[in-house]
Amino acid sequence: MNKKDIDHDPSFLGDLERDVLRIVWKRQPVTAETVREGLNRGLKESTVRTVLHRLEKKGYLDHSLDNRTYVYTAKKSARHVAAMAVKRIADWLCEGSMEELLV
Repeated sequence: MNKKDIDHDPSFLGDLERDVLRIVWKRQPVTAETVREGLNRGLKESTVRTVLHRLEKKGYLDHSLDNRTYVYTAKKSARHVAAMAVKRIADWLCEGSMEELLV
């Protein structure tokens, strides 16, 4: 794991990336086709594969191979990603104070 994996700010994820992560968390392990069907947006499978690859590079997903098909699982849980997002908000708005954020 490199520093980028640890430090990626989840608030910078796009809507499509967040939707893909929700599907992975709910249905893992998943293929690009499973995610494409779950999105129900009429996207091409290649578009979904690109998003999955980007999420893997950002440290949110891992993949394994089943024959020649990439199968994805979450590297970070939904709870972990939410905690990272809340910490970033506290850092930005409250100088890192969780107490101040809750007030």
